[in-house]
Amino acid sequence: MLNAHGVLAIPINRIHEEAPTLMDLLLEHQIDLVIDTPTHGDKLKDGFLIRRTAIETGVNVLTSLDTANALLESLENMDKEHLSVVDIAAL
Repeated sequence: MLNAHGVLAIPINRIHEEAPTLMDLLLEHQIDLVIDTPTHGDKLKDGFLIRRTAIETGVNVLTSLDTANALLESLENMDKEHLSVVDIAAL
């Protein structure tokens, strides 16, 4: 579906499958953005490890589809208005 809509996507193996896995790509800095929506009690699941590894390696992580949608809308409207990134921790 992603490729059909102009987003380059390639299938990769799950964490506990043979290499290359998602963790391999994260650790090799080959991923720019992770969208992972946690579920209740997710600390024992792969999603927790994926999010933690992504953050520790400097990969941007979104944990809400609403946030992902807002990012998408912002990117789609970049040509229409001037947008800039603001570090809310610095406000």
